[in-house]
Amino acid sequence: MPSAYFVVRAIVTDASKRAAFDRWYETEHVPDALNKLVADFNRDWPEVKRSRETLVLAQEFDATS
Repeated sequence: MPSAYFVVRAIVTDASKRAAFDRWYETEHVPDALNKLVADFNRDWPEVKRSRETLVLAQEFDATS
């Protein structure tokens, strides 16, 4: 089975809010989401092994240009 990647993109248009958003996302939102989702996964699929990885975007490009 191929790997699947779940990607969420949030565009913070106000640059002055970016640091606060990133801090909230990393310290509150992601841990909350993981705790709730992990519990659901464990309840429904206890025999399935899985891993979690963090991907860092190295480069973006516009394929249309």
